[in-house]
Amino acid sequence: RNTANFIFFGVALLGVAVGLGLGGVTLELLEANHHALPAVFATLESWRVALVLVALPGPLFVLLLTTIRMTKVANAHPDREGTTEMDRMLPFFRQHWQAITSIYGTIFVYGLPLGGALAWLPVVMPRMFESVAPSSVGVQMGIAIGIGSIIGLIMPAVGTRLLGGEAELKPFRLARFFLLAASLPMLSMLFANAPWQIYVAVGMQLACLLATGALMPGVLQSLAPPGLRSRLLSILGICSAISGGLAPMTVGALSGLLDPQRGLMTAIVIVGLPGWIIAGTLISIGRRPFITTITAL
Repeated sequence: RNTANFIFFGVALLGVAVGLGLGGVTLELLEANHHALPAVFATLESWRVALVLVALPGPLFVLLLTTIRMTKVANAHPDREGTTEMDRMLPFFRQHWQAITSIYGTIFVYGLPLGGALAWLPVVMPRMFESVAPSSVGVQMGIAIGIGSIIGLIMPAVGTRLLGGEAELKPFRLARFFLLAASLPMLSMLFANAPWQIYVAVGMQLACLLATGALMPGVLQSLAPPGLRSRLLSILGICSAISGGLAPMTVGALSGLLDPQRGLMTAIVIVGLPGWIIAGTLISIGRRPFITTITAL
């Protein structure tokens, strides 16, 4: 199960890396050859055309979904009659709110650091470093995210094999280490004096985020009664989406109060650094309630 989750998260973030890199390369080509574009694109800025071109294959991937065969899943618990309190969402949440709050709180909070960084770096980099062309940021970010995704995919897989102790608690111990470790490259972004230092810091944080994020579905799958598993995993996606959208807004609002040149970077760190630390603390708090819940299950 964990291996499947690792692959899922790795492929998703590698797709983000390819998209950013491809967008950057497309933008560079468009800037150099804008005069040769068809009339429908000639009046548009290069970055708008790049977005359209990179998005064009989207419908083809949607069509691929139609090739998936949908089959009815046999009842995994044929001997069970009716439903229990464990199969109802609200009673389950009331009984085990400590485990649920700590785990979903972790998921929500660790989405803040990179949500702000990835959204604002294309603006930050040319503002902080005059030598950085806006069209090159996507390529460099794509490389950083690609490398970080590969490393982040390996880290939890290796960690779960090497780490001793109870198997149920390994994800908590590993996640705490990854989350707290990510705070160091986040802090280092305040003192960066070269573009590559920013990209390395982002790649390191992304590796830690992926390593933690890949562990969380397995934790929720163990935590959830079979009848609620898909719902609890859906809430994971909701938490991630809200924090990912909230982070850029918070960073943008905060940066307006700070220095114009490095204010955005300072705001990214102000929002992100507590996120890593709080997430590491919450996942530590959640270990005991988690054991209580899976024992009840």
